[in-house]
Amino acid sequence: MDIEQDRKEYTKKVDELIKKYNDIARAMESLKIAPRYTTMALEAFNNPQRLARELPKIGVGQLNDWKNSIAGVDWDEYMSITPYHVFGDGDFAKIQSNIALYLVGKEDHAETLDIVLNIGYQQDKEEALAVFKMTIQKVEEVLETGIDMDQVESSLKNGENIELEKCILILSKEEFERMSTYKLTIQAKSHLM
Repeated sequence: MDIEQDRKEYTKKVDELIKKYNDIARAMESLKIAPRYTTMALEAFNNPQRLARELPKIGVGQLNDWKNSIAGVDWDEYMSITPYHVFGDGDFAKIQSNIALYLVGKEDHAETLDIVLNIGYQQDKEEALAVFKMTIQKVEEVLETGIDMDQVESSLKNGENIELEKCILILSKEEFERMSTYKLTIQAKSHLM
């Protein structure tokens, strides 16, 4: 009988602790306070060092080490980037096209991956966009995001964001005098811990 009473008291205390935790989590969420630990819905984003070692396999370039970015506005921001991978017509009178990856987040997890394409002056736009799409497909293979390339094609035309189960895809395009820039941001959704 004593063991049964102890079990009931223990269960009651555990239930009270769970209720307290859930109340605190709801309060933090309503106040937009991030909890101490966050896990990302894109599993690869939970280990940014490993991801920085995996992404070079797609052929864009070697990412540097995952480290604190003192250049950013956010002092606790971490990042890993590739140098720009140059391609296209190498005529010295033309600005070549290039593509790069920017992995950004906090010390223990990545939050976004930007794929940035710059299409240089007098370069083949279709060729450059084909490199961009191929890079997105290869990133999809590493991240397993659920990217549908038909949706990406549509987004390239109409500029709408795409919400997926584990992430949001944000496509932006800027036109400059001698260059066009396309950027796909893969923003992982988070799970609060």
